[in-house]
Amino acid sequence: MIGILTQNNVCRAALEDLLSDREARAFQDGDVYDVVVAAEPLPQPLPNITVPVVALGCAFPGAAAVLPIPVSPARLIRQVAVLCPEPDDRITFENEACLFRQGQRTLTLKATGTVIGLTEKENDLLACLATAFPETVSKETLLQVVWNYRADTETHTVESHVYALRQKLGDAADGVLITSPAGYRLAAGSTCPD
Repeated sequence: MIGILTQNNVCRAALEDLLSDREARAFQDGDVYDVVVAAEPLPQPLPNITVPVVALGCAFPGAAAVLPIPVSPARLIRQVAVLCPEPDDRITFENEACLFRQGQRTLTLKATGTVIGLTEKENDLLACLATAFPETVSKETLLQVVWNYRADTETHTVESHVYALRQKLGDAADGVLITSPAGYRLAAGSTCPD
C-alpha cells in the first residue's frame, strides 16, 4: 500500500487517484505502507517513517527519491514501482547482449548462449533495474529496495554485488550493466512481458 503524506487535500486526492491501482490512501500513523509519497505542505512535526519515501518537490530527511515539481505522472508511477515493485515473476529484460528472466533467476548471454544462475540479491538487483529502465537507480534506492537498509547507511554492499555480478558476466558485463556516478542502470534494451 502507498501512503500519501500531505496536508493539501486536493493534492492528496489527485495522488490517490493517480496511484489507485496500487492502493494509495492518506498517510496515517500506525498503518503499514510499502512506500510513502510526500508533497508540501507537510505536517509538522514529520512522522517517523521507516519505508522508502518519494518526495515531490520538497525536502524530506532520508528520502529515497526527490522528484522535481511538476512531475510527469509516468515518472512518479515508475519511481513508486522501483521502490515497491509488485511481485511479478514475469519481469523480463532483453537487449542485444542478454535476456534476464526474474522468475527463472537467470541471465542468458546471447553471444554464447551461456545461462547464468543468479543469487537472490543479484536477481532482485536486476529486477529493480529492469523495473526502472531506462532510468538510473541510485545506490541509496538500491540499498532500500533490495537490502532494506536505510538510505544513509554507509556500506559497500551494492558495489560488492555489482562487482560480483560483473565478474560472472565477464566480457559481456558492459552490454548488460552500466555504472555511473548517479547509480546503476541496464544497458540499452527493452523491458517486455514474458
